[in-house]
Amino acid sequence: MDAAGTYNSMKNAFEFFLFELEGSNVLDTDARFASATRYAADDVPNPGWPSKTSAGNGIAASGIWKILSTKISFDNPAWNRWVEEVAGPATLCALHADGGDGEFQFVLNSLRVIRENTEVMENEVEPTGEKIAEFVVVLPSVFRGGQLQLSHDGEVKTWNLADESGLLTVGAYVGVDQTWGSIESGYCVSLCYDVLYHGAHSPSLADLDDQSGQAPQFLACLLHDQCKQLPFEPCSLRGIDEQLLGVLRPFARELGFSLHLADIEVTVKIAAGWSKGDSSVVWEEAESFGDYSFASSFTGDLDGKLEITQTYDLQGIPAVVEGLEIELKDLVNGANVTLYEPHSTTDDGCGHSVDTYKRTILIVLPANTSLNVTVRNVHEIAWDVLSTSSSTTATPKEKCLIDYYVRWCAMVPEGLDELQRVLRLIRTCSERWGDIDIFLAAMEAARRVSSVGLDDLVLE
Repeated sequence: MDAAGTYNSMKNAFEFFLFELEGSNVLDTDARFASATRYAADDVPNPGWPSKTSAGNGIAASGIWKILSTKISFDNPAWNRWVEEVAGPATLCALHADGGDGEFQFVLNSLRVIRENTEVMENEVEPTGEKIAEFVVVLPSVFRGGQLQLSHDGEVKTWNLADESGLLTVGAYVGVDQTWGSIESGYCVSLCYDVLYHGAHSPSLADLDDQSGQAPQFLACLLHDQCKQLPFEPCSLRGIDEQLLGVLRPFARELGFSLHLADIEVTVKIAAGWSKGDSSVVWEEAESFGDYSFASSFTGDLDGKLEITQTYDLQGIPAVVEGLEIELKDLVNGANVTLYEPHSTTDDGCGHSVDTYKRTILIVLPANTSLNVTVRNVHEIAWDVLSTSSSTTATPKEKCLIDYYVRWCAMVPEGLDELQRVLRLIRTCSERWGDIDIFLAAMEAARRVSSVGLDDLVLE
């Protein structure tokens, strides 16, 4: 939130910073700035800084002067260049303000002089027109005290201005509360600049109210494609869904996130008289993330209930995410379930039709989630998938299940019947795929195969 420089290092750019107050002499801000600020404080009348009873304009107290920019002129053009090329851009960088296609402008608002024995001053950086932020340049002056505190949504940052040597620049977005501590001795002189933004999407300070420091339990995204039948096979993802998964997979690997798919049924209650012609967006027309593919199709109130019918990993292996509860409002791209015809429609007898939609969602689970993911009956699932497979090359799902069986062979307890059954299945798959290494890995894991014949194998 801050960007600092020193007065001495700026002397080559502007040997003496000069400003002129309307109707007064020229003041300089060399090392003996205290005498000049005393002149400003004693002889410049209070231009009407609002009092504590003034609504919406901040708080001022005795001993604080605000001199409007219309009464100030600069004699050294190097100062304006420094504001435009150094202080302003440094403030934007510290505030992480990305202007996109817009333009920023730094406009002098006022000169502020705070003298000793002033009350604590509190005010809020208020939005006016195109103003998105402000930065204050505390000029080299001699004083003690004057601590500056910025606060927003419970987060507080503090600067001891008197401890800084030379020039100090502090920036803050609109909406941030400022508290200037009492000056114990001397004078604190500063220039206040408004940061204006001319563009479509103004940078702004993030809302910290909901930032608890913990990652959400999950993120859920409704897939664009309508599944033709359930369960949905991950290998059938295409178009935008395939692009989305391709983008998320490397991030998930890097950050330790897990990705899952879930089949859902959504029942939507719609008042009589609503026409499906109100749905004007078709996802099939969207070819990339750049299109308005996340737009909502239903503009009325969506009275819907979401139920998860099956959850599985990206290999299609069923899993259970204990404690996972998802509502339509949790879908990050909106509850756009009405883009296709419902799978079924019934009448509730009260003037409403109840449509049932079957869709698929992508679930992202962070590494530190408290939700427990378990795979149940994977042994039977592996048998059902592999024993009925006719593929000539192992699919990702089949490879995953074979890996499970190889690990299982190394841990199987006493009792050879099931081990022999599994090894026979692995041998069959290995022969069909033309990959004998799969069967050899299983035998090595089992360490109980005494002989292998053309039609059978013997365990010991």
